[in-house]
Amino acid sequence: MKINRIFLVVFIQFVIMKAEISCQEPSSGIYPKVAIPSLQSCYCDGFKQIYTLSKGNTLARYDWQGKMAFSYSESRYGAITQADMSNPLSVLVYYGAFGVAQILDRNLVLQSELNLRVLGYQTISAIGLGANNQIWIYDAEKLILVKLDPTGQVSRQSNELIDLIGNNKLEGRIWELDNFLFIRSPGLGWLQFDDYANFVQTLPLPDKDINRMSQEQIWYDDEDGYSFKFDLRTLKTKKYPKPAVIPKNLKAIMCPDGWLSLAPDQLLIFPSEN
Repeated sequence: MKINRIFLVVFIQFVIMKAEISCQEPSSGIYPKVAIPSLQSCYCDGFKQIYTLSKGNTLARYDWQGKMAFSYSESRYGAITQADMSNPLSVLVYYGAFGVAQILDRNLVLQSELNLRVLGYQTISAIGLGANNQIWIYDAEKLILVKLDPTGQVSRQSNELIDLIGNNKLEGRIWELDNFLFIRSPGLGWLQFDDYANFVQTLPLPDKDINRMSQEQIWYDDEDGYSFKFDLRTLKTKKYPKPAVIPKNLKAIMCPDGWLSLAPDQLLIFPSEN
């Protein structure tokens, strides 16, 4: 009986491992290729949606067959310097040259706009979308985290963070996940705050940008073609090699539904076997 139980446990673990691997490996066949001039970056979420950002200031959403669903372009405020597509119902785009933040709906239609400089925030080095279409910013002049509602009113604000980060900045995208904030401070690494902007901990992550967050997991890549999954519950990291079907010289991003790869002026889509 004891041997049978051990066999059953091993068998179940094997089935789980095999299912996990099959979800990561691209399916066989012809892979979609999408021509996108001046392709700059891409993002995938857990709802079978792919977003791309081009240097021509066009944000677009595609499905895993490479068909464009919606697109958005704005020419008044210069280049998009930060975009947050982690919420399937709302998208944040930020134009750093003008200090303008816009909220788009799931169809990439403009819903609201805030001029953060008019509101008194002249030096913003990090920004991200919060719950209920609120916006988190880091004011690098006052050294504080601020949460703004859609009308521009302050709903939450941190104390001055000079004792925490010294002369460093919080930079890039502010990620909100399960009532926590995750922000990178180059030179210090990734910092975790609660939803009231109180510091929680420094995470054992590399001092580099990440790809996405979902279900208490953080995903990032390295220059050698590997993707990594960091579990916030166990603080452990798992490594995934890039599939052989993806050219070695191209950047690859692991997603819930497969892999994405950026080629010059082209997005390559490698759906996983399900």
